[in-house]
Amino acid sequence: IVDAIKEGRTVFKNIRKFTTYQISCNYAELFTIFVGVLIASFFGWPFPILLALQILFMNLVTDNIPAITLGLNSSSKDIMSEKPRKREILNKASIKLIIFTGTIMALFTLAIFYISFNIWEIGEIQSRTTALFSLIGLQISGAFIFRSFRKGVFNRSPFVNKYLVYASAISIMATLLIVYTPLSKIFETSPIGISAWAIAISASLIFIMIFDILKKINNKKHFFKED
Repeated sequence: IVDAIKEGRTVFKNIRKFTTYQISCNYAELFTIFVGVLIASFFGWPFPILLALQILFMNLVTDNIPAITLGLNSSSKDIMSEKPRKREILNKASIKLIIFTGTIMALFTLAIFYISFNIWEIGEIQSRTTALFSLIGLQISGAFIFRSFRKGVFNRSPFVNKYLVYASAISIMATLLIVYTPLSKIFETSPIGISAWAIAISASLIFIMIFDILKKINNKKHFFKED
């Protein structure tokens, strides 16, 4: 009975992590498209910032594959010391987390498109590719953030969930295929340079740092109670 309860709690937590992560990614994509259209005329941007096929690619490859592996997280050591809780996959705290996470990803993506298009002036296709590449990087980073609502990313081995590492590698390789192979014609992307790589990687690292800091604060203040 104890083992069954432990397994049930682990499955429930993983479903919540999967759901929260998946919806936050979708929210980030919608926010990016919607706000991008609203402010496009002010900055002379083409719109939409991300094309429909690119959004579909993210939903099928770079969102879903890492999200599925979140369901394979192992149980925390103190999972049986927690009190029983309501059977809510999404509660108020989860919804706030979704909005907060998705908004940060979207704002980072919009800022990167602005830098690429308005400051670097590298053109529409390369700016869009840089924004796409950056958002995919942010979403993959988000999957590592959502492994735990309590423990940071930088102070844990990435192989705590080895399947997530494999899934992330697949997502990255698939992204490289649509950017650096003839598939770029179908997805309307183009090869990006070192500067674009640097800004995309920097955004992902800053994104992780923000949440690692917030997790430390939350562990003391308990604004968001989760594993």
